[in-house]
Amino acid sequence: MKTSRFALITGAGSGIGQAFSVALSHLGFHVLLVGRTGSKLKNTQKKLPNPSTVLACDLLDAKDRQRLIKTV
Repeated sequence: MKTSRFALITGAGSGIGQAFSVALSHLGFHVLLVGRTGSKLKNTQKKLPNPSTVLACDLLDAKDRQRLIKTV
């Protein structure tokens, strides 16, 4: 499915962030999964029916925030 709708979800590796990621993917969004733990993000990614992108980063770190900005 080709999509032109995108969502950036922080804390996507677990809890409500993961739930939002799954729900938005089911609605056809390409989800950018953001969180500190890459393995948790990859686990979330496996649950999504549509394309997604994983970006492991710590938003408290200035360099990681810049990397996120460049990705978006």
